[in-house]
Amino acid sequence: MSKSKDAAATSVVLKYLNDQNRPYSAQDVFGNLQKEHGLGKTAVVKALEQLAQQGQLKEKVYGKQKIYFADQDQFSAVSDSDLKRLDSQISELSTKVQSVQQSCRQMDSGLHCICCSVILRYFFVDLALLIRLFGEPIL
Repeated sequence: MSKSKDAAATSVVLKYLNDQNRPYSAQDVFGNLQKEHGLGKTAVVKALEQLAQQGQLKEKVYGKQKIYFADQDQFSAVSDSDLKRLDSQISELSTKVQSVQQSCRQMDSGLHCICCSVILRYFFVDLALLIRLFGEPIL
């Protein structure tokens, strides 16, 4: 592979891992970048190993498996007040989600009742038509 393609693969892999900010194996990175960027598995593995050697990524070995992740030192630290603010936003959004889900359940049950009443109405229309055609049923 040419040096320009190696550099391109390296930059794509580094950007991907920094953007995702979670650990991935070489197979996962390859699978996630293959369709979008057309990178081969060998190129991805070489890029990951090169970035780990340069210190731009961290690498951990679990048995035969290597896991790569972004170096956390490059990200700014989050203050306690920011964490509390994010926690409160999460709580608010969770409450909204529960409210919307409850509304959806109520609307779904209302729709079910409407569908049942329409089906029942057609049943009585059909029954009336049958009575007109064949007379009163014998019970």
